[in-house]
Amino acid sequence: MEHRYFGTSRPAGSGYTHLTIRQAADDHHRVVRLFRRVYPGAWLSTGSSKGGMTSVYHRRFHPGDVDGTVVYSAPNNVDDREDSACLRFLETVGSAPDREAVKAAQRRMLLHRAELVARYEAWASATGDTFRIIGSADKAFEIAVLRVLFMFWQRATPADVGAIPGPEATTDKLYTWLDHWAGLSLYADTAAGRYIPYWYQIGTQLGYGEVPTAHVADLLRHPDGIAARNFVPRDIPMAFDTTAMPDIDRWVRRRGSRMLFVNGAQDPAVAEHFRPGGADSRLLWVPGGNHSVDIANLSPTDRASAEDTLSRWVGQEYFTQTLGT
Repeated sequence: MEHRYFGTSRPAGSGYTHLTIRQAADDHHRVVRLFRRVYPGAWLSTGSSKGGMTSVYHRRFHPGDVDGTVVYSAPNNVDDREDSACLRFLETVGSAPDREAVKAAQRRMLLHRAELVARYEAWASATGDTFRIIGSADKAFEIAVLRVLFMFWQRATPADVGAIPGPEATTDKLYTWLDHWAGLSLYADTAAGRYIPYWYQIGTQLGYGEVPTAHVADLLRHPDGIAARNFVPRDIPMAFDTTAMPDIDRWVRRRGSRMLFVNGAQDPAVAEHFRPGGADSRLLWVPGGNHSVDIANLSPTDRASAEDTLSRWVGQEYFTQTLGT
């Protein structure tokens, strides 16, 4: 289901005043009410990452809309001023040599900034892209380098760890590796424009984790580069609502029923995760799993337990016919 203000679901004008988690939840409630006339059977909602967060918010405001919710890899940034959990996770994930290899690659990229930024600018020129939203190719490059630490561990497999560029890596290899993991096109205007609603939500309600920077502090030129404000045009006002996420968190801990959370143990996005405490709700972990986990990745015991839970929520016959288990 497309989220308001995302894709083509945008109202006339450029304002984002009505982009809130409550109003998006109300959209989803209306859709459920309409389609239940056609599909009166059991309903489950689900989503991964941002979609997982959205499925939780929908249940918070309309808890009776569905018979259960499966949430994959959903961050839960309760206090945007407190990011120690994310920082601690990124300083302990994987092995010490592998963590240092990523950090060393970040330093090498920043030490070769001039050559790499020139290549980035050449790419933008060749594709007709610009950097008006972020401000410059240099700033966009630095943001990508800072974020690659998080984005690498979010998706990396053991094979990827072995391919981290080492001291002998050419600038061509550094550029290719950075582009693969941090997605350099994301920071140029064509793609960045599509993500304005996402960063607006981060900067007004959802919050965002920090990343370690001490190992590259002497090479940085743009303070607070990964702050959400840098991804939203300055003519769009932003004020952070400190009450939104604590409200969601309290509801999940105390009242959120029939909710199944599935997270990867190696995913920094869930360093701060939901802790369900309501009736018939639980949290399951995939050992060594990254941001792309699902029920199929659980251990055999946990997978069987999860499938039993879903079958109980929607009815065994329906579950068997629909999911083929």
